[in-house]
Amino acid sequence: MPGIGQIHPARHPRPASGPGRLVLLKLLLVISAISYCAAAAERANIAILFPQVASTHARIYEEIMHGVSEHALTNTSTFAVTAETRPQDISAWLNKTAAQAILVLGQRSFRLVQELDTDMPMVVGAVVAPADSYPTLSLSGDPDMFFSHLKSLAPRVKRVFIVYSEASSGWLVRLAEISARKHGLELVARPAETIREAVLHYRSVLETAHSDSDAIWLPMDRVAPDKTILPMALDAAWKRRLVVFCSNPLYVKRGALFALYPDHRKMGSTLADMALEQIGNITLDGARPTRTLKLAVNQRTASHLGLHYPPDQERTFDLVYPGPR
Repeated sequence: MPGIGQIHPARHPRPASGPGRLVLLKLLLVISAISYCAAAAERANIAILFPQVASTHARIYEEIMHGVSEHALTNTSTFAVTAETRPQDISAWLNKTAAQAILVLGQRSFRLVQELDTDMPMVVGAVVAPADSYPTLSLSGDPDMFFSHLKSLAPRVKRVFIVYSEASSGWLVRLAEISARKHGLELVARPAETIREAVLHYRSVLETAHSDSDAIWLPMDRVAPDKTILPMALDAAWKRRLVVFCSNPLYVKRGALFALYPDHRKMGSTLADMALEQIGNITLDGARPTRTLKLAVNQRTASHLGLHYPPDQERTFDLVYPGPR
């Protein structure tokens, strides 16, 4: 009989060996394969069309596609659209993919897809203007988020000016009018169909806007090209102490107070969700602005405008200009 206090090793069953162990390993492999196939079967096959472009813009599409492929419920295949791509090339590729939905990125891809004879569910992304008859996630940010950040970063502002073209931003301005009322802001929207018209509107706004209480919103729009309007707007805004906000962090680097710009990887995840909804016969209407946004702030401009932010607020900024020396 063992003495008190003696410790005895626990007895464990001996691992299977020989033929028994081989059978066990095979069984585990079969179970793993079945589990993998079941998981794969639950995923939707999404075909992604994207334009082959210069490296500066290629990163945008790469990030969006990463966001789609990282989605837990998607399998993706991609097709690079070039200047030589024909609609029949896309049709032939789609026939090989077993795709359940098409995700179309960029204006060039969308133009080609419109010529396809297909009833496959389709979602459009990485465009500014809405794609007629198709659910679209625009690169333009949600006005509600712009106005929320405006109230936080420049609380004295009461009125916002925007110059826009109906084709590019009419849908966004209509959303902005609703959101402005919600935030207690007056939105002054001036439509322009040409750059010349837009320049005249901007000159008028910059001459009459009031310091501190007025702001200028530079949208993603074909009548607001940076080479023509941005230098004029930023120079006048600095002299007149006007808030300028936009969708491009490079504009912030040059003097705009803040920008809300897309988080492209998260945008890809949203597009994947939209494609899955289409596959599930959930109706998606028209265009929606993106809400997965990052924030860039110019602290030098803020200081010039008499605006100062506590450390806890600064920690919410994704980009800060000027950068550390």
